[in-house]
Amino acid sequence: MFNSIKESKARQVIAVLLTGMGKDGAEGMLKLRQSGATTIVQNRDTCVVYGMPREAELLGAVKFSLPLGEIAEKLVKLSASSGRSELEATSASLNLKSATT
Repeated sequence: MFNSIKESKARQVIAVLLTGMGKDGAEGMLKLRQSGATTIVQNRDTCVVYGMPREAELLGAVKFSLPLGEIAEKLVKLSASSGRSELEATSASLNLKSATT
């Protein structure tokens, strides 16, 4: 999925990689990071399976490594600082929270 984002839009992207196995997502995240996207992974302590977030870290694709419970707040702050409205940022946070509960 990360590979489908056009490079011209990457600076507007905040990519998040959560617990999981494999490395395809990590490789896609690296491409985004190299194109200017902000990248976040779930940290080791809160992952059920640290495989893909670990691969992203090893590749140098990660800007922020955060506990699961802090990712939504970081998304809100990053969205607000990028010029998105507070309503859009709050919506992004609520969608993430509902997806993790």
